[in-house]
Amino acid sequence: MTSAEHGDLDIALRPDGTAGYEDLVRNAATREVAGTSVAVLIAARADIIRSKQAADREKGRDVLPAMLLDFELAERTELAIRNRELGSR
Repeated sequence: MTSAEHGDLDIALRPDGTAGYEDLVRNAATREVAGTSVAVLIAARADIIRSKQAADREKGRDVLPAMLLDFELAERTELAIRNRELGSR
């Protein structure tokens, strides 16, 4: 774990429950870092959950329920936005 200006940064070269980069990049999304023009790949929600469950570490077990709720809310929000955009065409 590395501390950065805006919080902790956790880097895993081969996260538990995955086959590493090639496995994760298939479902990753490109996102722009807020306030910059820097684009980064972000692992898919399902892959993050799979890795947390496979690692079975206490800190992962502690955050997993909240993470699942956050991801569900994000998916519902994204779906509502897509539906609203489709409806406005």
